[in-house]
Amino acid sequence: KAMEGSGSTNTLDNSGIFYRLSYAYRDSDCPASQASQYRSTLFVANAFDTDKNGGACGNGGNFDYNQNTSYHLTHSSALVNVDVKLPPYTGTPAAGAVVTANDGLSGVAFVQAYGSFTLTNITTGAWTVDIVSATHNNNYYEEIYTTVAVTNVNMGLPHASSRPSWQYSSNSSSLTFTTTKGIIAGRVTDFSGRGIWNITVDAVSASAQTNAEGYYRIPISSDQYTVSCNVSNPSIYYTKATSVGVVVELGRISDGVNFQLASGGHIRGFITTNGVDPLPGYVVSLQRDGAEYATGVTGTDGTFLINNVATTTASNPYTLYCVPDTGESVEPSTGLPTVPIAGRTTHVGTFTVTAGFATFSGLVLTGGTPIETGVLIIASTQPIATVSSGPVVNSSLTGGTTVYYFGASDAQGRYSLRVLGGTKYYIYGWYVDENLAIVRKSSAPTDTISIGGARTINFVW
Repeated sequence: KAMEGSGSTNTLDNSGIFYRLSYAYRDSDCPASQASQYRSTLFVANAFDTDKNGGACGNGGNFDYNQNTSYHLTHSSALVNVDVKLPPYTGTPAAGAVVTANDGLSGVAFVQAYGSFTLTNITTGAWTVDIVSATHNNNYYEEIYTTVAVTNVNMGLPHASSRPSWQYSSNSSSLTFTTTKGIIAGRVTDFSGRGIWNITVDAVSASAQTNAEGYYRIPISSDQYTVSCNVSNPSIYYTKATSVGVVVELGRISDGVNFQLASGGHIRGFITTNGVDPLPGYVVSLQRDGAEYATGVTGTDGTFLINNVATTTASNPYTLYCVPDTGESVEPSTGLPTVPIAGRTTHVGTFTVTAGFATFSGLVLTGGTPIETGVLIIASTQPIATVSSGPVVNSSLTGGTTVYYFGASDAQGRYSLRVLGGTKYYIYGWYVDENLAIVRKSSAPTDTISIGGARTINFVW
């Protein structure tokens, strides 16, 4: 109960009245001599409606008694979230507050007009119940930790053993903590409308998993969020989804953040140069109906993995393509058709990238003697204007449209420079002579070097 609990009555006697108690119910019913003591020493919680208290039973204040009254308070045994019309001992009912538990099975309850709530279908175990309330000038938050046992068919909350325990009366909670929290709530379903269990829903700083009916709730600080479903801990049986711009307000529930997931599976494959050696860093594109659905990149072992791909039929499969560098050839060039299976990883096969490169090699000599100290060799697809030194390697150089390849000769005066085939290059060498002057040599522009081709170009100073 949030400020108040539930109750029931026996049959009202003739000439009897219901009266509001400002203290705990006792079998002695309200002897006038004890009324003042009960108020001052037990609960100190007198007025609720008019702040007017009677000094003894039956004098017309909020505390009023009739000898013919028979009124017994009990805990509610209701199995639904009912509104028990019984004012609390003191305080203001937290009507409209949101009550949720992190057990993953129960749903959401709302505190009713007199402060009562009933949270149903809580699974057994140790859980935290969150109560969030918002008013025009205050926002409150309370967390109650408790253990639900199989024998607790109906359990009041909070109780003597919960943390915190009840404060003013059995099973009543006082929301005294100012909060910055609200709640994101919704449901995750498949395309048939059935709830999906155990799907992780993530809102950056907090997350939750769906219960058996697909419902989830995330207590979280007030802000605007991008909520992701099945991303941080993907289930390979379903795809992933995202909802942007979800606004969470203090003490309120942002409901209806729902997701519908298609059945999904994983796609794996391999890219190589010769059937054995892997090619890392190559991009693959998964396409269907003329549009790109997803992409992947090979790791150091040459394999790629695309997660959570929606299933399809054999009559309308996806096609997976390897995206080669300029001048490279790929087999199969027409791509690999694939039909992912929900909950499984499908190996689509192997792409072989061949004959993508060509090679320039040669000698660097001065006076007919190999240069042992090293010569800078550069191949570029456009002429290099700099003569006194090599080009400055920075973002302006590497971010342009001109392609550059850099290399150096070894101690025997030999160099080998690997480039992409199928284009024309300008080849340059920079050497520091005995006078510490930087001297450039250049070759004539080469004809287009074929893929897999080799060309010998020597530099002599």
